[in-house]
Amino acid sequence: MLEFLGAYWEILTIPFVGGFVGWFTNEVAIWMMFHPTEFWGIRPFLGWQGIVPANAERLARVSTRIITTKLLSLKELFSSFSANQMRDHLVRDAPGVSSVEADATSVRFAELTPGITRPHIAGNLPYSISSPLLLALLAQRAEIGPATIMLQREVAARIAAPPGSKTYGSLSVLFALYAEVETLFDVGPGAFTPAPSIWSRVLRVRWRAEPSADVGDFDHFERVLRAAFNQRRKTLRNALSAQFPRDRVEAAGAQAGVALERRAETLDVREFAALAAALTPDPA
Repeated sequence: MLEFLGAYWEILTIPFVGGFVGWFTNEVAIWMMFHPTEFWGIRPFLGWQGIVPANAERLARVSTRIITTKLLSLKELFSSFSANQMRDHLVRDAPGVSSVEADATSVRFAELTPGITRPHIAGNLPYSISSPLLLALLAQRAEIGPATIMLQREVAARIAAPPGSKTYGSLSVLFALYAEVETLFDVGPGAFTPAPSIWSRVLRVRWRAEPSADVGDFDHFERVLRAAFNQRRKTLRNALSAQFPRDRVEAAGAQAGVALERRAETLDVREFAALAAALTPDPA
């Protein structure tokens, strides 16, 4: 009799226990979406990417209320809401929050936050266009505050790479010139639904008050930089000579004190600045 009652009790309690565990994990997962930096797992909110507004905490509270009252699983949640539906929810329940549909590579972020000086940027950058977005942030550095961004781990490694490393490239030089980059943590595939085949990394970017080197004409500096890294396994002499006359390359190397037998990944920002200054731009 006792064995029967024990089995009967298990049958009755299992659904309740399972339901509670499911509800609890769902609540925790949703909470984590709005507090990403406090967890090793970070999950983008409905594919949302962009600026964290001044009232971001209110957005999190309102959005969490909207989600939890729908009683949806995470899978249902991410498949049921369209961008238009979420925008309608925000307009109705969070009048202080605005939704902007625009090309993130060309929009002026500061113009989206009138009355706020140098808004901070936070987002999970789409990996397919991460380089154009990073260059857009660089171009707007005087108008925006620090950026906390998640990228494909390999791209993030290139941004923060020091001279001499295999991942050091033109993006590394540009960010070393204009920013201080801090690696925060890595994010595994299991933090996403569905799980991708790659790892991600979260960086914090703080813009320098002044560049770490005087590069003069930026367009010319960028041209020299890209020429040097375009054929990164070649020496500077050969890589630069593909874009500039060899005699000017030789003279620039001597004037800047940079040995042209070196490869691009061995030069730091100041050496690139000196080389670009010595390698005078083409006459107008």
